[in-house]
Amino acid sequence: MSNLLLGLSVGSFLAVTALAGAAHASFYPPSYVIESACQRDGAVEVCALNQRSGMPQLVVRYQGSLLATQWGRISAYVKLNGRDGTFRMQNASFAESVKLGDPQEEYVCSIADSLHPERVPAPPGRLCPLPAQPGGGSTWFMVPAPDAERALFFYARNSFGTANNWDVEVAFVGDDGSWDSKLGANYRFTFVR
Repeated sequence: MSNLLLGLSVGSFLAVTALAGAAHASFYPPSYVIESACQRDGAVEVCALNQRSGMPQLVVRYQGSLLATQWGRISAYVKLNGRDGTFRMQNASFAESVKLGDPQEEYVCSIADSLHPERVPAPPGRLCPLPAQPGGGSTWFMVPAPDAERALFFYARNSFGTANNWDVEVAFVGDDGSWDSKLGANYRFTFVR
């Protein structure tokens, strides 16, 4: 009976170990969008990405009155749960937008080992930041978002990593100093966890 229990325990351990090893290798970048929720108020759209899990990000899109005179010269004032900053927007397709919290550069780095000798580091000339693991796998290298963007997400989750509600305020300013802030009250959005 004890040999049977020992055999089952070893078998369970091996199954769990095999599953755990598969979880380390991923073809998705750390900033991969797992979940998204968008809200619109007139000419403004705000999307909360990865609020509950993954790397939290925020997308702000603007199609308001400032585009008539400030096309390509608009910044977004964004406040998330009390942390705020002003961020330069990019123009495309008759809208201005900014994605906050997204890494600036990321790429997969394949790890070569004896089981997968055809894998080579990518892009050429860059070494993988982690050593090869038994069975091979992939890892991601990324340059994190700028400090001002990452600071915006300080209260996006609590100290246990659980999502908080996201209270978002946005306003827009052109390089000439003109504002669109919904009559001085800012555009407001709440994303419930």
